[in-house]
Amino acid sequence: MLDTVQDVVKVCFYRKPCDLEDLHHDIGYVEKAREVEVEETVTLTTEEYAKFTSCFYDSQLPCSAQIFRVVCEDKPTLIVNTEGFNYARYVAVEV
Repeated sequence: MLDTVQDVVKVCFYRKPCDLEDLHHDIGYVEKAREVEVEETVTLTTEEYAKFTSCFYDSQLPCSAQIFRVVCEDKPTLIVNTEGFNYARYVAVEV
């Protein structure tokens, strides 16, 4: 499901994380907190979320927006910035 309501969030992006596990470790590629405008919100099933977060480089992006939110019941909400690439180049956990 796709929602196109825009809002501004302040997040610390991880640069080029491999998978969701990288977001739970200090891998040394964390940007300073900055505000970004989320263009779309995508709701994924548990299976879709697991596939998307298992390898951010190989995952099919769930939408065409450059900056989007990924939500899934009982899972961390993610903010993704593709920077125009075809993978999740920057990923943050929304708090």
